[in-house]
Amino acid sequence: MKGDFSRVTFDVTKHFSRVLMQQGRVQLDADWNEQTAILLHYLRSLTADLIGPHAGPSENLGFEIIVDPTRIKALPLSEKQKEQLKQTKSPIVIGKGHYYIDGILCENEQFLLFNAQPDYPLPKDKNLDPGTYLIYADVWERHITYLEDDSIREVALGGPDTATRARVLWQIKIEAAASGLNRNKLENEWSTWTNRWQPEHRGMLKAQAKQGDKKSTDVCITSPESSYRGIENQLYRVEIHQGGENQQATFKWSRDNGSVVTGIELNGNELTVDSARGFAVGRWLELTNDAQELRGEVGTLVKIKKIDGDVLLLDSADKPLPKVAVPVDEIWPTKARLWEADQKIITEKSNEWEILVDGVQIQFQLQLPTQKNQYRTGDYWLIPVRVATGDVEWPGPVGNPEALPPQGVQHHFAPLAVIDMTAGILNFIEDLRWKIEPLRKPV
Repeated sequence: MKGDFSRVTFDVTKHFSRVLMQQGRVQLDADWNEQTAILLHYLRSLTADLIGPHAGPSENLGFEIIVDPTRIKALPLSEKQKEQLKQTKSPIVIGKGHYYIDGILCENEQFLLFNAQPDYPLPKDKNLDPGTYLIYADVWERHITYLEDDSIREVALGGPDTATRARVLWQIKIEAAASGLNRNKLENEWSTWTNRWQPEHRGMLKAQAKQGDKKSTDVCITSPESSYRGIENQLYRVEIHQGGENQQATFKWSRDNGSVVTGIELNGNELTVDSARGFAVGRWLELTNDAQELRGEVGTLVKIKKIDGDVLLLDSADKPLPKVAVPVDEIWPTKARLWEADQKIITEKSNEWEILVDGVQIQFQLQLPTQKNQYRTGDYWLIPVRVATGDVEWPGPVGNPEALPPQGVQHHFAPLAVIDMTAGILNFIEDLRWKIEPLRKPV
């Protein structure tokens, strides 16, 4: 979540049951957010323990995969959907209803065409080659600001945003499979499938604060003994930009959890922003749009050369920015997110540290000596740094911090159906959903 947070304090291993407010005390965003996380963890764990990794209610079993043209024609589709249907050679429809995946409630309020999912921008007509296919659900939480949903702002305040939101987001995806795939075979191989989409070994990171060889003696800025040399409390974010293996993947970082973002209009190398608050010459912007983020694609990183009010001049060697491969009906870019520096290549060296700024250092490491890390775009680590301690908040003793896996983004998966394409015709092979019966049905 790229929000303006002080830190993220929820720790499942501490088994806290609630947060208790005390009178006359300072209220922090971390306390409020931890209370929500405690309750959410309880509810989702309870749901998963009771119904298993994925299932739905028999009376409202959602996410049925429908490929039969006769059935599709009889569905209550809107006029817009009917027009979309005419342009699709081999339509796949997603049924409405509920389905729980790892305890997370996924809701679909209407029948949807596979190629017209509101949260999964795809080419309008995705033709399938002959063969067998697995259709599955990919579920995670997405951070929502006013840029993604302006209705969360209170207009009476005149524009400023207040709290942000977390939204359960699901995408129905399709992947080629070997012929003969069925429920029993898939359940035996499920971990192999999910490891393709969310590798088990996605990298490890250490963080520490350490002064250089020449210690600062300027007590007007911060204590000479402080390892962290900054003058503000910060929440550093280290995020994977381009996924891949060691020496291929890259990372970017922010002192503000990547929370500084604004709406934009691009004209050549000039960027008009809704708000230039927090921007500075020499820092970097990631240009992107909503659809690009939903597809899991990286944005374009550019350097700020000059700031004139709400107009930013981008440093691109006086040449127009390169065209980005997005569908022709998409507006790009629509938002810009602030980062401290350009992307850097990840190198896994256990004896060398990557220096960020103000004494903060990081180190990428192998998770297992015999297993290569597969870094994934969007995965991240958060590093709280505090002036009071002059250090980072990171597990492990001073001088020997622990290596931690990414804190997110955590995806959840569930198989829905097996289909087959033969001679240009889609055939339904097997329904992979599980259904649960209520203990007591309504009278």
